[in-house]
Amino acid sequence: MLTGAPQAMASSRQIQVPTILSCEEWGARLPQDALTVLDKKATKILVHNTAFPNTTDHSLAQAIQRVKDIQDLHMDTNGWSDTGQHFTVSQGGYILEGRHNSLSALQSGNKFVVSAHCPALNTEAIGIESDGSYIEVLPPEELWKSLVTLCVYICSQYGLNVNNIFGHWDFRATDCPGIKFYSKFPELRREVAKRLGAGQIPARTWPDLRLNVSGIGVEAIQYLMRDQGNTITVDGAFGPATNAQVKAFQTSKGIIADGFTRNDTWEALVKPLHKGSQGDQVSALQGFLVRNGFDLKQNGQFDDATMHAVKQVQTLHRLPPTGKVNLDTWCVVTGGNVRGGY
Repeated sequence: MLTGAPQAMASSRQIQVPTILSCEEWGARLPQDALTVLDKKATKILVHNTAFPNTTDHSLAQAIQRVKDIQDLHMDTNGWSDTGQHFTVSQGGYILEGRHNSLSALQSGNKFVVSAHCPALNTEAIGIESDGSYIEVLPPEELWKSLVTLCVYICSQYGLNVNNIFGHWDFRATDCPGIKFYSKFPELRREVAKRLGAGQIPARTWPDLRLNVSGIGVEAIQYLMRDQGNTITVDGAFGPATNAQVKAFQTSKGIIADGFTRNDTWEALVKPLHKGSQGDQVSALQGFLVRNGFDLKQNGQFDDATMHAVKQVQTLHRLPPTGKVNLDTWCVVTGGNVRGGY
């Protein structure tokens, strides 16, 4: 049994390999049903918070009790086969395996355990639960350091980069991972980038929304589709009607019509914005800004409050704080990543 805070060791690739307690080591219950392990690599990382009460007890015993509580909730209340996420980082910085087989799959670098932490992404996204609630406070330093190390290791194992790190609410209507925590995501990506070293990061990576996801990102897509002249209900749910209209738009632009809002679809939808702009494009922008904690009205008017919020977002992501919305600014506002931010 471990007796101190988790330590990291350097691998032959100069990547820190964190100590991760397996399900067997922390005494997990066995899954209620057989779990599926796919012969594929993860495509992204989704960071969550557990929304459990914050605690000053940063011990290993507390970390183990918390993951047991999470597993009981997921299996007995949610009705899932096992813990929903792949890994949990405790407030004391301990990293524990969540769903069985996640650790061995990560160590292999070419296996993926189907999970239950985010509908529509459970066959491709590694889920990391950061223990605690981070709407009003930031995570403890111990948690932060271990989260960075775990993200670096996951990226190294699966060939990912910092542009593949997202928050839960980028793909789901939820308060997770919390407004305060989400404000640290640009820093999280920068810290991970430093450890990974130079990589071939695309100029922009947008959230690839698709059928059955929900939230502000989907609402924005619907506003942007309406701006293109489509009759569409703005409800934040990527259902069959939205899917059909996105595919039709993609076809009209010569984009592969699969319904996924990857870079080419987003960049065909958005327009440059500045003070005085108005309409559905501005409403889409403001929806993201309001979600991220900025005090403004989602009124379709690019006013002083909107410009001020845009400048703050640009500064946070190390973009020129012009207050004007170009492709890079649009991308980071949506929860995407730009190469210049690292």
